[in-house]
Amino acid sequence: MRGIIKTHLDQKQYGFIKGDDGKDYFFRYSSFDDTDKNKICEKILVDFDPKATPKGYVATKIQVVGKGAVGYTSPDKFLCSATDKFRDFEILEFSKWMVMGSSRNPDEAKEDMINRAKMIGANALVKVEYFRSTGEETSDSGRGTHYFTIHNCKAIAVNIGKKVVDGDMIDDFICIDKKAAYLKSKLVAQTKKAKLYRLLFWIVVLCMSLSLYASSKGIFAIILIVIAFKFSHATDYDWWLVKI
Repeated sequence: MRGIIKTHLDQKQYGFIKGDDGKDYFFRYSSFDDTDKNKICEKILVDFDPKATPKGYVATKIQVVGKGAVGYTSPDKFLCSATDKFRDFEILEFSKWMVMGSSRNPDEAKEDMINRAKMIGANALVKVEYFRSTGEETSDSGRGTHYFTIHNCKAIAVNIGKKVVDGDMIDDFICIDKKAAYLKSKLVAQTKKAKLYRLLFWIVVLCMSLSLYASSKGIFAIILIVIAFKFSHATDYDWWLVKI
């Protein structure tokens, strides 16, 4: 009998074939020749021997006859996993880069991490971890320090795909390491420039403070330094992208 593969699970090594008679036939990967196992995907055409059992219809002695080339398709939405496995997809590129996101809101921290992963060409994240840290800022009254919780997420960027007929080639999914390395170099340069500007800023502040002290205006020098401390924060632009 002839049919098409309706669904399959690589991890479980089984699936279902829609036969020409309209019935669904259960199959195991072991029913394929070794040369055909890497061609198993949805909508591929197959020939098989149908068999009725007390538990339902089963397909045996399966052969792939479809002429379409087997490729891959991306998930419809960005996926995250606490492990390194996905139910219906296989990892096509396991990158060497970890991305992180942070926010005062846990959902926004995860969204921040996902958006950054997309910047380096990933369509999924694995080994997702959540952790908390503590931030601090000057209180609204200007007296004392206010402490708050920062929610953080980190994970490894990957590209995943599912086998389909006439899908994209696997090379089309291999891009993260190259994009991440290029972006990291740009962000590092941006961070160095910010730190240089901060150094120049402090040189100017100290020169002005010494001038005020010399002219017996010490109180103004102190005020100037306090203001400088509050506003002279150099941004670390590349903290969220780490090579592992």
